[in-house]
Amino acid sequence: MEIVTKSFESELLEADEGKREVVACVSSSSLDRDGEVVLASGLVKKHYGGSPFLWRHSKEPENILGQVLWAKQVGDKIVAKHRFSSVSEKAKELFPLVQEGTLRTFSVSFRPLEASEPRADEPQFKEASRIYRKWEMLESSLVPIPANADAVALAVSKGLVLGDELRRELSAGVNKDPKYQVHKAGVAQAERLIARGDIDRGGTWNPDVSSPGQDASSAAWKEFSLRFLAEDPTQPRDTLAHWHFPVVEGGKVFIHGLRAAIARAGQTGSADIEAAARRLLELAEKRSKQFAAVVARGAARRLANQI
Repeated sequence: MEIVTKSFESELLEADEGKREVVACVSSSSLDRDGEVVLASGLVKKHYGGSPFLWRHSKEPENILGQVLWAKQVGDKIVAKHRFSSVSEKAKELFPLVQEGTLRTFSVSFRPLEASEPRADEPQFKEASRIYRKWEMLESSLVPIPANADAVALAVSKGLVLGDELRRELSAGVNKDPKYQVHKAGVAQAERLIARGDIDRGGTWNPDVSSPGQDASSAAWKEFSLRFLAEDPTQPRDTLAHWHFPVVEGGKVFIHGLRAAIARAGQTGSADIEAAARRLLELAEKRSKQFAAVVARGAARRLANQI
């Protein structure tokens, strides 16, 4: 079962201190930083009432913050009510930070039920590589991305008590976008595939980013890494968190994968990666035209021989 996770910097709509409940937007139909769109109208209403409300998508007992009471479409957004547990220490620490707006980034995990590329009658989504048209919400999480760089100092100044672990998590989450670096070997692999004509022009871009696993050999991880244009040097190389901007699947460079990489790189301010993806897209388009011309000449010769 494919599970997709998306983060969304939310607007707190309502907070009830007595009931320890908050209502917040957790998703919208806007183009996200992955170059994809999750339609709010596509939420399938089943099973999410009472689904877990987590910290950082961790289901360890200490990171279960409470429950999602309900989720519904409001315009082009999904709004959800969360109840913080009255017995969880983590929930007790985090509720005041959400209530005052210091923490406001929610992340939802969902199961796609129907997805496709943009249609001709959807010009507003022309830059999207994929649109999730129907989806089932599985969980909602609060993630450690503070609204400003001084979140920890401000919280302490207001008398809030933060544990050492939470302080570290909040401090680490201040920079929302990792400083991605161009993965030169991945770019070179894409260039080789394009030169050979191994290009997918119209296929749906649905990359399988299942990692080889922590016990996999270094050779397996190296082969896996060649599908990506960028890396996050702060993460271990033998983890999925290190590799970003996939463009290769099944031994082919996907045109829609390159376009998704360009969109995401632009949104995250990754200029070098955007430039690399644009150059690869130009090479792929040029190589495709060359291949089409060769095919056309071959067809013309065959027709002439028949005559």
